[in-house]
Amino acid sequence: FQNVSRGRIAGAEVSLRADWRRAVHLTATATYLDAVEQFSGAGSQPLPYRPRWVANVNLTLRKWSGHAGAEFRYASRIERGSTLFVEGNRDLVPVYLVDAFAGLDLGRVSALLRVRNLFQYHYAERERSLGEIRNVSLSVSGKF
Repeated sequence: FQNVSRGRIAGAEVSLRADWRRAVHLTATATYLDAVEQFSGAGSQPLPYRPRWVANVNLTLRKWSGHAGAEFRYASRIERGSTLFVEGNRDLVPVYLVDAFAGLDLGRVSALLRVRNLFQYHYAERERSLGEIRNVSLSVSGKF
């Protein structure tokens, strides 16, 4: 393995938050990264495993003692992976993930149902490492 001898990460991030009548909440962020490894002799390559674009959008609706919503996450295709494996960059695809959730607050007890990777999108975080598959969780908490 070889460490990066000279790297540079530059970029920008923008975010937006909007609330409407305490019932609708929208949060959106977008990040642009220019991450490069610089070589002597003025050459450069993208740093491994860094997407150029990352975006998140979260929409939550609140009514009475409940709330529900969805979150969309995007990461652009990683331009450069490792050269350790034959498949190289073959499995590095853009990431499009949708999560959904619904919760209920009943005084001292609250419950939250969450589905991650709602549409079972298959992607690799890096070579030979699949991203999170669909999973469902239910959490119940109480204050006593």
